[in-house]
Amino acid sequence: MEWIARYEQQQEKKALKNKMNKVRRELVKAIDKNDHIKRDELISLYFTYLAEFEKN
Repeated sequence: MEWIARYEQQQEKKALKNKMNKVRRELVKAIDKNDHIKRDELISLYFTYLAEFEKN
């Protein structure tokens, strides 16, 4: 049973990492387009994900 919990936690971390990578790619696009509003939203979202990732 222990390995099931560990596997689920690894999957959650992997999904969160994928979300962070997607946000990072979108952030680069927003910076390239000089979209300051979207950039600020993405930075906030990225750090929210990062805090959740560090918590796990």
